[in-house]
Amino acid sequence: MKLLELSIDETLTPGTANKRGYTYEMDVSSLTPAELQDDFVELVEKEGFKIGQPEYHMTDDNSDRGLYAPLEEKKENKAD
Repeated sequence: MKLLELSIDETLTPGTANKRGYTYEMDVSSLTPAELQDDFVELVEKEGFKIGQPEYHMTDDNSDRGLYAPLEEKKENKAD
């Protein structure tokens, strides 16, 4: 699967992330190198990261996404 094919949580933003159990990590887009995009897909599929709204729009092609990591407490609960 490719980064831009992952579903986007439209309600997950840098402003709502903490309340939702996530922390904003970075913006990604179609301009992100393919090798890094593969790494981000793996984080979403295996580590509980989510794709949401970007902090800044970097492109005109609507490919901007925000990468969000689960808060530590959420990761620990998942391991139980």
